[in-house]
Amino acid sequence: MAASPTACPVPAADAPRRYGPWAGLALSVALAVGASELHRLPALGWASPLILAVVLGIALNSVRRQPVASLPLFAPGIALVMKRLLRIGVALLGLQITLGQMQALGWSGGALIVGTVAATFVFTLGCGHLLRVEARLTRLIAAGTSICGASAVVAANAAVEGDDADVAYAVAMVTVFGTLSMLGFPLLAGLIGLGDHAFGLWSGVAIHEVAQVIAAAYQYSPQAGEMATITKLARVVLVVPVVFVLLLALPTRSAGQVGPTRSAGQVGPTRSAGQVGPTRSAGQAVGAGRRVTIPWFALGFLALVGVASCDILPPVVLDGVATVDRWLLTVALAGMGLATAPAALVRRGGRPMLLAALATVFISLFSLGGVLMMG
Repeated sequence: MAASPTACPVPAADAPRRYGPWAGLALSVALAVGASELHRLPALGWASPLILAVVLGIALNSVRRQPVASLPLFAPGIALVMKRLLRIGVALLGLQITLGQMQALGWSGGALIVGTVAATFVFTLGCGHLLRVEARLTRLIAAGTSICGASAVVAANAAVEGDDADVAYAVAMVTVFGTLSMLGFPLLAGLIGLGDHAFGLWSGVAIHEVAQVIAAAYQYSPQAGEMATITKLARVVLVVPVVFVLLLALPTRSAGQVGPTRSAGQVGPTRSAGQVGPTRSAGQAVGAGRRVTIPWFALGFLALVGVASCDILPPVVLDGVATVDRWLLTVALAGMGLATAPAALVRRGGRPMLLAALATVFISLFSLGGVLMMG
């Protein structure tokens, strides 16, 4: 029976108990479907559904005074997709990578990937300090730029524990500048006369998102596309050691480093209601006088790389898992968008955008220099 009309907010507050996570989950899935359909349009084929899902969520919030994720009816479901589905999706990425693919790059290609990721990460941290960009946002931009875009941002946030607005802003930055790289790399490569192998290696090492890498490299040539895909997937593996380094290097929120609070202008669910970063209460190791959580999704990622490398799963299973994984990540990023207020992004100002731009220029030039030295 429908509830009687009332000015009292009690019915809205009781909604999560009546509906559980279903309302928020259904809305996130609907936005993921919309993002996938938009991706099919020729004009938006270069943009991955993950990015479009974030944009749709933020766009929906732009017509409201408060984010959808702040509504009691939707908060439990949005917290579920941002916390559980996101980590499952990141772990399943491991099935798309094999040790054989990484061996195909050779020692020189592997050294270029590791060196570029490390140098870009350190450079971005240094620039963030000089520009006085908030430390947690700086680390998320560093992870997204140096490793693999949106997936790296959300994976690194397990250690960084940034607010929802930090994650959404970092995703937005790697999307904008990764798109510019996707469009500019083929033009620049043509001017300097890069061969197919060299361009594939360069784009795989330097462009942020997997979809952006594929779009740029296959536009150049099929051979460049194949090389870029292998390079990019090998680069994705580095998200795991980066997460572990951040976990060991950063103090936890409970240890006193709390970052921005949610007392005013809250963007999404609070940490107690549906936190994005993991709590530090389970699976902990002791180090430097504090306890550090080892994220289960990182271990799962490594385990699934091993499974994929054993070649025991048929291609139809791997293709099916890859499809499911794309959907999980798209739904999760839709939830991230629903937890982000556009005003929160605008308030960040120009310095984080300048930081992302400088990081993109650095990774582009550093990796190009390495490719040219390799001949």
